[in-house]
Amino acid sequence: MSQFRPQPSVFVTPFAALLAGIALVALTGLWARPFAFPVDETRYLAVAWEMWWKGDFVLPWINGHPYDHKPPLLFWLIHLGWSLFGVNDWWPRLIGPLALVGAAAALRQLGQRLYPQHAQAGSNAALLLVSTTYLAIYQTGIMFDALLLATLCLAWLGLHAAVVDGRWRDWGLFALGGALGMLTKGPVTLLYVLPALLFVRFWRPVGTAPIRTRRAVVAVIAMFIPVALWAVAAGLQGGDQYFHDLVIGQTAHRVQGAMGHPRPFYWYAPFLFLLALPWVLWWPLWQSLGRSWRHAARKPYSMMIWVALPALIALILVSGKQVHYLIPIFAALALPMAAALLRHEVPVTRWQVIPLALLSGVLFPALILLLPTRWPGAQPPGTVHWVAVAMALASAVAMLAFGRGLASRVAPRLALASLLAVAALLVGVMPTLRGDYDLRSIAAFAATQQAQGRTVAYVGIYQGELHFAGRLRQRVEPVSARHALAWSVEHPQAVLMMRSKRVRLLPDANVEARTRYKRAEWLAISAQELIAGRAIVIDPSAPEPDGSANG
Repeated sequence: MSQFRPQPSVFVTPFAALLAGIALVALTGLWARPFAFPVDETRYLAVAWEMWWKGDFVLPWINGHPYDHKPPLLFWLIHLGWSLFGVNDWWPRLIGPLALVGAAAALRQLGQRLYPQHAQAGSNAALLLVSTTYLAIYQTGIMFDALLLATLCLAWLGLHAAVVDGRWRDWGLFALGGALGMLTKGPVTLLYVLPALLFVRFWRPVGTAPIRTRRAVVAVIAMFIPVALWAVAAGLQGGDQYFHDLVIGQTAHRVQGAMGHPRPFYWYAPFLFLLALPWVLWWPLWQSLGRSWRHAARKPYSMMIWVALPALIALILVSGKQVHYLIPIFAALALPMAAALLRHEVPVTRWQVIPLALLSGVLFPALILLLPTRWPGAQPPGTVHWVAVAMALASAVAMLAFGRGLASRVAPRLALASLLAVAALLVGVMPTLRGDYDLRSIAAFAATQQAQGRTVAYVGIYQGELHFAGRLRQRVEPVSARHALAWSVEHPQAVLMMRSKRVRLLPDANVEARTRYKRAEWLAISAQELIAGRAIVIDPSAPEPDGSANG
């Protein structure tokens, strides 16, 4: 095994490239994206907002009901920013990038512990992870996964230190990371932290003393204490049914796919490829992995294999599946990938960079320029789109210009160029989509109607889409399509919100407010229009009388 330790690139060090790339994508996302994508991001903002204005920081709320789908750590961090900067929509979008910085710092330390002969392994691993196209775009969203990743990296770092050194403080770090993870996303955290502890005999470095079982048990128990204290406190407020749904129902329903996204066991296969873009297109990485797979499986270096594989098997067997569930698995595998690059120092030719350059310099510009011509209501490509194309082409040129040399020195340059391409994609694509996912105007209308004493209802399943955008403090009444007319008769002064696919309008129907939404429209219609028959609510999932489906 080579003991050669490459010096940092004269162009950019891995960790500096990582910080610069995260900042670039985060700031671009703040400018380019809608303030929140429905329905997930708007729902989480609605929960944080309702907790905030009610002054209830124990029990999450949504539209007047306790919210049992997620623990509160993300909401608490949103509240922390609001307490410092006032209520705004930019702080929640910075939590993901800041969490990625924390995850990268922990991976950097873990890499130094796992691969002491390759000091840059952790930094390179974090860079490989953060510069993947999927995660780079995903970091700008108001979601739980970047925060979960930071807590998991903390737990992995603590576990390795505890196994090797055996100190109480290391077991405490392991417990802290796991506890914060469960406060972020619940028991799913255990899939990513417990198998490595259970299979510790297969990766514990040779010569290391066996772990002290008592300390491990105490750490696992301590991991549950913070989330248990919160769950009991929230259960006392929310009631027995809320406590049951929070502790038992959520986990069981996700395993069965009853909460949505039920998918076959093989569903993840193509996404393992897509999640690794652009690095899956870089042949030197495959060369390094091919030469290193046996080395990566050796005891001192295989910890992250025992993190990733049991979690992947469990996720495959669980019915409910989402792409972002794979992010921690790719984070774990990034460490042996980065170590393989450093171990063999594969020389990189300019030809081997061409696939990455084609992705950034051809596919991305094509998407930026073609999307406005295909998207309903979008304007033809304008100045912003051409600026984005120029950025994408610049990233491709940078890849070709600086893509030669040893793989470990080339990787930071390629990663930074890839992140520039992602920023270009955000600049070019998001303005086309933004108008169809920005509900602030219709939310402001709803707030005005509620201030005037009118009841606001939503036909369908309301998920808090309007609450934060309109700073609503009153409930939006959910009404089914089947009962919309009867409800309108009982509430003749009300205004009903609905998507255009749920209503058939006669020529003389009056729409009080409307906005583009998901390639169609979101409408506000008076109950009087339904009562008079000028607006007819339909169920888009039900067949029309002639047997055709509408919607």
